[in-house]
Amino acid sequence: MTVEIFDNFLPEHDFVILKQLIVEDPADQFPFAMLTHVANGETDKYEHWNWMGVHPFYKEHQPRSPHFNMIASMIITRLEENHDLRSLIRVKGNFYPWTETIKEHEFHVDYTYNHRAAIFSLNTCDGYTLFDDGTKVESVENRLYIFNPQQKHCSSTTSNDRGRYNININFL
Repeated sequence: MTVEIFDNFLPEHDFVILKQLIVEDPADQFPFAMLTHVANGETDKYEHWNWMGVHPFYKEHQPRSPHFNMIASMIITRLEENHDLRSLIRVKGNFYPWTETIKEHEFHVDYTYNHRAAIFSLNTCDGYTLFDDGTKVESVENRLYIFNPQQKHCSSTTSNDRGRYNININFL
């Protein structure tokens, strides 16, 4: 599995603004919608920890969040300039909850057609993305990694922070 990893992806000032908005909001007001199953509900097995918060920044060919322009100016522009992003498919914020021990979600593919994905980590924790070949990418704040999302992969919870926060970008 080839995963391109870029640590310190954003300038520190931009990263702090983004992290404060999504992770460190003092009033916990950043809106995440609760999904009752991670990885598209591929099984009927319910586990109390198998949920996630999602914030749609962009989907169905249009911005869906008042915060999309910030994400576009900070992250999307850099992907366009340096990583050949030609068209967005989806941009979403993810929140995976704390669990006493790390739990892995189901393996999945994002979409069945050829495209790329980038995950931008907003906090450092013991959560990760795991690929079916055993490659593991740790959640490190201000890290962006690009990969082929047709390869089976899964997310995880975290056991050493209140949650795992990232921004997921699917693009052509």
